[in-house]
Amino acid sequence: MNHHLKNLIKDVLKDMWAEKLHTIGFYLSVPANVISSQAIPLMSAYIIDSAANGSLSGKWKFLAGLSVGLSALVFALYSISRRSDVILNKKFGLERRAKGVFQIHNLPYAALVDNGKGDLQLKGNRKASYINVFRIESESLINIIITTIITIGVIASKSITFAFIYLGVFIPASILLIWFARKRVEINKTSNQAFDDWGTELTDTIQNAELVQQQQSQTRELERLLEVGRKQWQVGFIRAFYAVRQQMIVQFSGFALEALFVIIGLWFFVRGDITIGTYVLFQSYVAMTTRNVNNISHFIRNFSEETSLATGLDEVEEKYQKVSEPKTSKKLPAGPVSISINNLDFQYPDSNTESLKSINLEIPASQKVGIVGKSGSGKTTLTKLLLRLYEPTNGHIYMSGVNIDKLGSANTRKVIAYVPQEPSLFRRSIKDNIIYGSSKLDQKELVRVTKQAYVDEFAKDLPKGLDTVVGDQGIKLSGGQRQRVAIARALAKNAPVLLFDEATSALDSQSEAHIQKALNTVMKGRTSIVIAHRLSTLKHMDRIVVMDDGRIVEDGTHAELLEEKGLYYELWQHQSGGFIE
Repeated sequence: MNHHLKNLIKDVLKDMWAEKLHTIGFYLSVPANVISSQAIPLMSAYIIDSAANGSLSGKWKFLAGLSVGLSALVFALYSISRRSDVILNKKFGLERRAKGVFQIHNLPYAALVDNGKGDLQLKGNRKASYINVFRIESESLINIIITTIITIGVIASKSITFAFIYLGVFIPASILLIWFARKRVEINKTSNQAFDDWGTELTDTIQNAELVQQQQSQTRELERLLEVGRKQWQVGFIRAFYAVRQQMIVQFSGFALEALFVIIGLWFFVRGDITIGTYVLFQSYVAMTTRNVNNISHFIRNFSEETSLATGLDEVEEKYQKVSEPKTSKKLPAGPVSISINNLDFQYPDSNTESLKSINLEIPASQKVGIVGKSGSGKTTLTKLLLRLYEPTNGHIYMSGVNIDKLGSANTRKVIAYVPQEPSLFRRSIKDNIIYGSSKLDQKELVRVTKQAYVDEFAKDLPKGLDTVVGDQGIKLSGGQRQRVAIARALAKNAPVLLFDEATSALDSQSEAHIQKALNTVMKGRTSIVIAHRLSTLKHMDRIVVMDDGRIVEDGTHAELLEEKGLYYELWQHQSGGFIE
């Protein structure tokens, strides 16, 4: 048992113990099943033997009362068990699905980048549903163990020979089933990965349905899905092969046990070693044992399959290095924030070259700094390190003299308002997406940020205004409109550090002019870092830092850098338009 499974089972048992009354209620099905499975064969044998020796007439009232009493008890136990099952199923289903989403939200950033969202969702759902699988399968296992022990005890009390015959079939069959189950675990992992790949491809093609239509590539996508599906089918065929083998063992062991008990039972009866009631009892136990062997097969198959599925999200999480978190996080004092970057190096885990090399940068509090450079020069990578999405290979970043390693991820991100190149929007209203930046935003502040980001200009023309739902990833809005909503969300956060990564890249010239005026206003008194390809957006920066091949190669004002006639001058010469005044 690997450590992921151990931790998962500990977590499951902890949740079940928190609901101990309903958990105990759920497992009342075990004594109910034992009573119902054992009472009928035993009573049948007793009635037949009593009838055979002529003593039944004086016992029917007792037997009738016992039957009614046991039936009422079984009904009551089952009723409590099923009610508890419904309550636990709904409670655990909701809570553990929410926990699964929470775990996905807290995965290392690299895990979110490398793994498909559909794949992560499937893994999260499987982990969430495992607690109900564990309950049901553990109930089945307990039933199997108890009924088997009682069955062997009863048979042994009637005939040691029959007990050995029973064990001689039951034990080898169980061992073979366990062996097949262990073989299927590895096959299940391959099969599950093939299924996850299929789910990822399906999610990807559906999310890009608009592009598929634009490119008229429906047939190409169909062929791609079929190709992935064929791989899944091939693995599934092997998986089904082992399932058939398991079922063959179940059928053969049941047939063998039934044949032996019929033949030897008749022989013992003819010899007078057992009564006709005992013979009927043994035949009932044969049928029960066949069911138990079948239940063992189902238990091993379901438990091994679901177990191999349930730890997928934990395995993804372990694969990637998390940024270190302090035991006790420090907090920054209120007010403007300075930033100091010392000897910073960084290399992506799947890369052979460094993306950042010996970065040294001092940004005084409230200073506005622009960062420019060719694509791949390390600008966006620097923002990811500032946000503590990755751990630096070497070097440190300080905010107001405090190492962000000591601040922790939460406190570091709390003081930064960030607008990325491609803004993410929820399938919620414009208003909900804006106030996501601050839960304390009142109506007056909402009006302010929507005006500053020029969201109000297009929102007023929508049927429901700010209450308009934007669709998946804001698909109902244009690129520029999505960017303005993202900027409004950053403004709503009212953080001391503003970080804009190509925040105006999707805007037209008029919208860019509006945003520039808004940014000039909101950047006052705040430490601001603006990354841009369009150099016209950086005219009003206090400084402009130029990056190339992961290094800072120039640093100065716009005028100073033009005068140096270095890389910035070269980039400026390639600009097609002038500044936006």
